[in-house]
Amino acid sequence: RLGIGMVHQHFKLVPSLTAAENIFLGREPGQGMLLRSGDTIQQAAELAQLLLLAHDGEEEVFAQQLRLLGRLDRGVSDFTIFRERPIVRLGEEYYPVDLPFLAAKSESALFWRSHDSLPPGERGAFHASWGELFERYMHRLLKQSADGSLNRYYASPRYAVGNEQVCDGILLCQGSTAVFFEFKGSMFRADAKWGSNSAVLERELQAKLVEGKDGEPKGVKQLANAISNVFRDWRAVAGVNLARVDKVYPVLVTYDEIGDAWFLGSYLNEWFRRAVNRKNISATVTPLFCMSADCLEGLAGVLNSVPLSSILEARYKQDKSLKLPFWLPNNAALKGVKWAAPATLAEASEELGREAERLFPNSLPPYQA
Repeated sequence: RLGIGMVHQHFKLVPSLTAAENIFLGREPGQGMLLRSGDTIQQAAELAQLLLLAHDGEEEVFAQQLRLLGRLDRGVSDFTIFRERPIVRLGEEYYPVDLPFLAAKSESALFWRSHDSLPPGERGAFHASWGELFERYMHRLLKQSADGSLNRYYASPRYAVGNEQVCDGILLCQGSTAVFFEFKGSMFRADAKWGSNSAVLERELQAKLVEGKDGEPKGVKQLANAISNVFRDWRAVAGVNLARVDKVYPVLVTYDEIGDAWFLGSYLNEWFRRAVNRKNISATVTPLFCMSADCLEGLAGVLNSVPLSSILEARYKQDKSLKLPFWLPNNAALKGVKWAAPATLAEASEELGREAERLFPNSLPPYQA
């Protein structure tokens, strides 16, 4: 968002080599055809000590993390070691290795520190509370962004009879189209996201975004059930007039950045198509859209000017397979639209910018709101 990122010389290296061997690829220690693997490991460790800042009193924790990361083989796309310690120490000064990694650390550190400090039996309850906190933030963001005319947002809507929650949120767009939301605050394991075993990733996706191990509907199936209940079984929603709605857009938003991954939309849509029977539903049901919270934060800045349904429709026309990340195709509905940061996002960005300037006064330009 600040326009600064990491420039990777080799984003994909050699999968069969170790992390240390990839670091020194092309300039391996040794003479002639004889390589000194011990020197490679030692020099890689020295580089890690430079890049990964160990705070006072945390040397043993830092050493344990290094040993753990050294044992894990998640593939050449795994930048966990930089995400975990995104600060470089040069002399007595500290610099961010990558600003997006540092910003992400400011969010994820609280989660993982809390997770690691809890006994295993208490972590499930913590994850549930984290998901509720994420949902509340999404409600606040959309309430501030929707203008009440082009877009009107209803948080945690409930059925008029039975009082069960319909879905996490409903956005009415000009009264005739509706966007049904599910927000998922689950964090995905590094070996699932960055590893080379697709079966591990698929298990994570199904358990956290489709259906839990106990058969509990998640994300995709929650949206399918909500749409079927409202537009097939005619279950009224308290305080929300859906009588004029003739088209509904299901949207799944993830806290984890995996929501913006290539091919995720097309994969989840296979499950969505199996879960919803469009023939018996009165409204037109579009394919399911998947995005990260970062993506929705970007869209929130234009909801006072454009109906979200128009943005989703234009997005679908450019990539009907939904294989691409949401922002990658050009979106005709956003052409010439001015973006304005919602109050919550503007306040958080300003606070983060000033804190980054305080921590790294010699590596960042003066912050300007």
